[in-house]
Amino acid sequence: MRSTIAAARMAFSLSLACALLCAPSMARPAAYKMSCRRASGLVVKEGAVVLNTSDATFERVVRDQSFCERGEQIMPAWVQATDIASCMIGYTCEEPVSGIP
Repeated sequence: MRSTIAAARMAFSLSLACALLCAPSMARPAAYKMSCRRASGLVVKEGAVVLNTSDATFERVVRDQSFCERGEQIMPAWVQATDIASCMIGYTCEEPVSGIP
């Protein structure tokens, strides 16, 4: 009985280790490593996408207002692409700033 439990634990441990080590990473597309056209095209195609905007930052970028929560407003999203220093790839959804007309 003990050897059966030990074998089951060993099999579980091996399958868990394989699942953790063999699973593909869920990397975000790196907008700063794309051309402006490719990055903005991805946003248009997907509607809303989380993109790495540098090695250390990321941003949710949307195609239009319909991908924002009620009450949010869109603001242009700019990245440095491989071919253009300042590329507008879509919009970010922002809470409106109160007190500013």
